Amino acid sequence: MTTLERRLGLIGERFEELDKAAQALTEKLDRHKQLLGQQDRQDKVWAFLLSQSLSTQESQLLFGYVVDALKCCHTCVLEKVPELASGMPTLASVLRRRGRNRRVELAWQRALTDVGLNEEDVSVLCTFYVVHGHSCEFRRDVATVVPKADVQMLIHRVVLDPSLRASLLRAVQLAEGKRAPQKEIQKPATSIQLLLSKSNPTTE
Repeated sequence: MTTLERRLGLIGERFEELDKAAQALTEKLDRHKQLLGQQDRQDKVWAFLLSQSLSTQESQLLFGYVVDALKCCHTCVLEKVPELASGMPTLASVLRRRGRNRRVELAWQRALTDVGLNEEDVSVLCTFYVVHGHSCEFRRDVATVVPKADVQMLIHRVVLDPSLRASLLRAVQLAEGKRAPQKEIQKPATSIQLLLSKSNPTTE
């Protein structure tokens, strides 16, 4: 091998190293960009919820679906690791342990897949719970009396933040999917506002 060939070989190896370093940097920047995007969307969710754009009745109704979705995530994780259930009595305890326990992390990821939610959905729904948990009461009967289509229409109309809207729609879909079918009751058409007022007499 001539001196020129050796130099060309070294240059080729150096280019390969630089190419790998460039790919690693690009992946790191992409992850950082995704994290910044998630943080920006989360900040907008907080801003919308803290602006008190939702009425008491609207918050009460949506709160029921949020609690249902979070409880479903918790239950699904416990079903996958029943021997660890005693140490994870709440969803918060699951979220704390997933970073320290590989089995809990895997169970969490599988649970999200099973229920049709993602990490950002859970973060958004937890934000809703934190903001409205002190003023709302979990009432399953409110969710059962309002038709799914009406709830979805309400979300599209009053929830202006796109991330919160998407997560709430998935929470409604999850709640409806796991609820046993009920016989359809023939009754006159009633607006969702009337249904809400009957389910929660609290006024603004």
